[in-house]
Amino acid sequence: LFATIRKKSLRITMADYHKLIGVTTLVFNLMIAITGAWLGLQGLLQRPIVGDRPGTYQPEEMIFSKEEDAALTVDYNDVYEASRKLFPELEPKTFAPSTDGSAVITVRGTVPRTAFERFHFQLTLDKKTLKEVHRLDIRKESLGTKLFYIQESMHFGDWGGLILKLVYAFFGITSGFLALTGFVVYLKRTEKKRMEKPKFIELKPLLLRWTYGILSAILILLILSLLFGVVVPSLLVVVSAYGTLIFLLFRALFLFIKRKIKSKRLLTD
Repeated sequence: LFATIRKKSLRITMADYHKLIGVTTLVFNLMIAITGAWLGLQGLLQRPIVGDRPGTYQPEEMIFSKEEDAALTVDYNDVYEASRKLFPELEPKTFAPSTDGSAVITVRGTVPRTAFERFHFQLTLDKKTLKEVHRLDIRKESLGTKLFYIQESMHFGDWGGLILKLVYAFFGITSGFLALTGFVVYLKRTEKKRMEKPKFIELKPLLLRWTYGILSAILILLILSLLFGVVVPSLLVVVSAYGTLIFLLFRALFLFIKRKIKSKRLLTD
């Protein structure tokens, strides 16, 4: 039955927990995987698939030269007040005056309690008159535009306040338990084979070694991120993780070819 955990042995118990966690968190993990893949590859895929960001302002003509446009002055207090009157739900975060000759200023911000990417609701105003030229209210856009702007917020869960963050944290921990239970099942399944090796280590001390190793790696990454920002630890993780994966794949391929050649020689002899 669903959610039944058998207690016959450690391997069966961990396998049941593994399947239960996998099924109950499947939708969440798929969402994280799909949105994460898109965000990671967006720089490569966006332009050939989507083009420019949907809903952004594209001026039909340039009223001024670039120099004249850049020389136009605006009062940001007036821009703020105008944006609040024209788009009351918008919480302005940034102001971006044009320098291409279109003579506009774009106000970007967030509409609270909406599951869309932060700071991407837009209100474009004329620099001189502060009248509305263009508006991007994602709530009223097409389904495709909504899907485009929902990826990041769904991946990070940063639109529903503390409660949603706690939910994301809980599901994130369950993903860790997937790795842990799967690892235990693998170790128990291969225990007899590993016992034949001279360097055999029992389950408990082996798990302790892995735990201390992972905690040490996290601590090192934490210190590096505090000293150098996110780039250095990210590069280390990517290079080490993908480097190890590539090494294991080539090693498996080499051993596979070696076995094939050896078997052919035996058949020939």
